[in-house]
Amino acid sequence: MTYRQQGSERRNDAPTAFQILRYLRNLGSISTLPQNLDRTALGDLMRNYERFLSSERGLAPATLINYLPFVRRFLIERFGNDALRLDELHPIDIHRFIRRHAQTGSRGRPKLLVTALRSFLHFLHQRGAIATDLAVAVPGVANWRLSHLPKSLSPDQVERLLTRCNRSTPAGQRDYAILLLLARLGLRGGEVVAMTLDDLDWECGEIVVRGKGQRLTRLPLPADVGAGLTTCATFGRPALPAGSLSAYPLHCAAWSAPRPFAM
Repeated sequence: MTYRQQGSERRNDAPTAFQILRYLRNLGSISTLPQNLDRTALGDLMRNYERFLSSERGLAPATLINYLPFVRRFLIERFGNDALRLDELHPIDIHRFIRRHAQTGSRGRPKLLVTALRSFLHFLHQRGAIATDLAVAVPGVANWRLSHLPKSLSPDQVERLLTRCNRSTPAGQRDYAILLLLARLGLRGGEVVAMTLDDLDWECGEIVVRGKGQRLTRLPLPADVGAGLTTCATFGRPALPAGSLSAYPLHCAAWSAPRPFAM
């Protein structure tokens, strides 16, 4: 039974085979494939740009593979079958192309697209094909970390998240209490991390929040948040010497060890 028949073929087998063939061709062990060169003005321009990236910029072949399709598509969409009148390029042509294609593909694709366009427009200006360096007209594309995550959860989603906490364990009670603080009071993660039992004023029904710049804010303590904190504090708190428990942080991972509540 062959390797392919066993159903064990991996997705990187084809790229590996191409690398071996390229290596053997470079050694002269096997013949090279005949190349069908694009003799059009577009083909000549793309080859000149490719040589620029490779020889003058010293970019890796993988970078060329990423840049060239964007540039070719930009030129085809702008000029079609007409002559390449590069001096007729305007910023609006660039903006329209980016708007058409920035919303498709992965989150990193728009950033790669604008980088390729800037590089190509710099090349045209350096070669004298365009009078103005249009690269400055290429807009930036934001690609913030975790930008794909939702900005907020709906009330139903919050309730479903709370029900996922395993409240039969100390760690689950801790998670439930922390999520209540985040959901009901809108606290930041850092504010919850800095919170201790000393910040809970049970008599006044308030909670002290330590914000930025050591600023202290007193907020009303909702009944369900107070109940969650009470259960959390009496369910598997770590055994500590007298006097030290009140300053113990609410988020501490030691809560996962079920021990009696020590006073």
